Amino acid sequence: MYEHLSTFPGGQPNDFHLRLYSEWARHRWGMVITGNVQVAADHLSLGRDIVLPENIKQPSLNELRSFEMLAQTIRGSEIKNPPERNDDHSRWKEKTNRTLAILQLNHTGRQSSNFIGGRWPFRVPVGPSAVRVGSTPGRNLGYFERLANALLFQTPTALHSGEIRSILDRFVEGAVFAQKTGFDGVQLHAAHGYLLAQFLSPQTNQRTDEYSYEKALDLLQTIVTLIRSSTSKDFVIGIKLNVADYASLVEPESSTSLTAHEQGAMQHLSDIASWGLVDFVEISGGDYETPEFMAAEPTSDSSSSPKGKDFEARPAITKSRRQAFFAHVSQQVLKQLSASNPSNRPLILLTGGLNSPTLLTTALASKHADLLGIGRASVLSPNIPSILKSLATGSSSHPINPNEPFFPPPSLSNPSILSQPPISWLWSLLSSVKFVGAGTTTAWYTLHIRKIAMMPLRGPDGRRLKQPKPDYNIGGIESLLRMFLWVLPSGNIGLGSRCLQGLSFVVACVVVGFVSYWLATTAGDTWTLSATT
Repeated sequence: MYEHLSTFPGGQPNDFHLRLYSEWARHRWGMVITGNVQVAADHLSLGRDIVLPENIKQPSLNELRSFEMLAQTIRGSEIKNPPERNDDHSRWKEKTNRTLAILQLNHTGRQSSNFIGGRWPFRVPVGPSAVRVGSTPGRNLGYFERLANALLFQTPTALHSGEIRSILDRFVEGAVFAQKTGFDGVQLHAAHGYLLAQFLSPQTNQRTDEYSYEKALDLLQTIVTLIRSSTSKDFVIGIKLNVADYASLVEPESSTSLTAHEQGAMQHLSDIASWGLVDFVEISGGDYETPEFMAAEPTSDSSSSPKGKDFEARPAITKSRRQAFFAHVSQQVLKQLSASNPSNRPLILLTGGLNSPTLLTTALASKHADLLGIGRASVLSPNIPSILKSLATGSSSHPINPNEPFFPPPSLSNPSILSQPPISWLWSLLSSVKFVGAGTTTAWYTLHIRKIAMMPLRGPDGRRLKQPKPDYNIGGIESLLRMFLWVLPSGNIGLGSRCLQGLSFVVACVVVGFVSYWLATTAGDTWTLSATT
């Protein structure tokens, strides 16, 4: 998951991150992995990423303490009143849980976009080879989608050996910095089409040197080996591995075997296990060209999802194609690794679509994985550990149906004008861009993350406030607009970032305001857009 709470373009953890993670901390999750923390400030994902300090060996006191406070917050330390600055340690309570705090390290590579990637527009990003997003062989993309990819993503410059070693060093230095600031471990993001995943894919790695696809795991092994030798023996090392490159999005024909492509993923996982250095591997996948792999919503009829503020019925338990695929792969991985290396193998972490108590217990009972990750459901229900404990002990004061989702996913709607020609034709072209369609759901969850992050820790009476309820009245387009049309309060940013945000905000408001006004007046509908400042 991605918080989208930093300054633009990129920055250190701030008060909004602390408030967000404090909500999860109060419910005592076993392990919390942060959103991706970029090792390179000029290669961001959506513009508001957490970024490691540029001078990471000699960070400023404010940079050091901002990461320390994030780690403390994840483990349950609480700010009685939000500090005015991140270097104020005077209002902290003691640690209250044993949650593992894991910092996720990432480099976006070729998927860093032209406008919000942390560089000047149209400055070329880097990658293993000069393969632009949308031009990967074998992708069946429409003309408009290819055009959108060409506008948003540059053809990357192939990294030379010295640059690769510098990036490798940043991952290692990031892990050392994570331990220094109190994190229990790191996760290397080698999924979702980002840089490490680009080296591990034959579609994006066309090199013929020591970093070629045939030797791709050597790069990852070098990073892991250096991290292990530079940190304490109990420092946790995890890998988020992309298995979507090894198979198409189809239902598995058999629950007891792997396809030839899936065997490729199995070989990589076996090699990683043989190192004896990695503590857990998360089974994940997808990239900006195949974002359906990253969409964890179920495939049931959306009519069962709530629309409006008041709802009673919740959708029945469902399984997404993504969930079925990864459960199939992870089950076979767990089976084979347990047979070949039972004492020193990494734990397998499965994520995606696990949104009800029954799905969680079934996944564990069926030996689909050792660990279960919950992403979007944890945004809607930060109290999932408390719910599971109540079910296990029978102590809940309210009846809980274990077959129902912890909280219903959204059923996103759009203004009615989008169904009327000629607007409908234009919208059909825009929505044909896969990452736009997938992005509306992501944006809706991002808004709820922001809602939690902006909520005061306690009310006037000193009591902890209840978690906010999701707003199911927000549609897909409005979610996207509100996600990006947001300026942090001025107290959280410096003058340079404030000017850049202000300029971006004004330009975006003029364009979006004109378009939304035209849509509203043409359709005769009332559509209110608001930007939080």
